[in-house]
Amino acid sequence: MTGAVEVRLDEFTLLANRRKGGIPAELAAFIVIEVCDATAGGAVAPEPLHVRLSADGSVRVEGAPAAASETASTEAMGRLLSAL
Repeated sequence: MTGAVEVRLDEFTLLANRRKGGIPAELAAFIVIEVCDATAGGAVAPEPLHVRLSADGSVRVEGAPAAASETASTEAMGRLLSAL
């Protein structure tokens, strides 16, 4: 990574909640869709601390634990959306 600015999703959420309104629903949905895309092909259970947001709008997942099943992975994505 060459000078790219990144922030963890849990940090971004904390900052957004300190400001009025938090994260808009459309942005939260976009982030979760991007997390799903980034983790396609593997059952993972990411939490906000595993999701990195870049200034250019890219989303990546780093260090997320494996999920026991595809169902558990889907449930984890729902929890991620709820956390936003």
